[in-house]
Amino acid sequence: MLPVIVFLLIRRYHRLQNGAAPEWMEELKRRLPLVTRIIILILTCLIIVPVVANCQSQKLQYNIMRNGKSIGMIHLSQSTTGSITEIILESQIKFNFLFSFSAASREECKYENGILQYSLFNRRVNGHEKANKVTAISNASYHVTGKDRQKVLECFPIRYCLLCMFCNEPNSISKVYSYNLEQLLDVENLKPNKYRVTLPDGNCNYYTYRNGICTSVDIQHSLYRVQFILLH
Repeated sequence: MLPVIVFLLIRRYHRLQNGAAPEWMEELKRRLPLVTRIIILILTCLIIVPVVANCQSQKLQYNIMRNGKSIGMIHLSQSTTGSITEIILESQIKFNFLFSFSAASREECKYENGILQYSLFNRRVNGHEKANKVTAISNASYHVTGKDRQKVLECFPIRYCLLCMFCNEPNSISKVYSYNLEQLLDVENLKPNKYRVTLPDGNCNYYTYRNGICTSVDIQHSLYRVQFILLH
């Protein structure tokens, strides 16, 4: 309705330029630029406010611990605008164990209406790229593109992945997708707010939650143990 009013006022304004007009019209002509600016400002607010109100975001940071010492950090951000949710995770690890070891990773995923549309998994170890995989939806299936290879996943649609486990407690969820392993993993609810994810090699990751947010991840491998602790 307001755009129509603006249009009519502007058209009326231009007509007044070409002939005499009553005193009240002359007054309107003098005030019209200010009125127009006010109406445009109102329109802008009406457009922007719903968008801002519909946009949610959160950022989480985790300390990576090994043998009681910090060996790195995880930075995770999640943003939701309308029906689209995006999650980005970046991590850095560095420690000495017989030799110097460093690793950096970046993971991304994009969901629309709760269905995975795109994901990226990239990992570098001691400066060398070890993994770089992209998963994208196409014709009701997922295509994984890696170094010199492509693969079509059998599972569709994907609604929950390992990145989601940081931001959203897996209530009533029994399967979680791993971008790195390219498969669904079992999720088991051990007790309130604690879950176990079993990997294909038999190792397990344990997730603990508070208010729907993951507060710690306990990675129990046959050769090592690492923890992610949420920073408050």
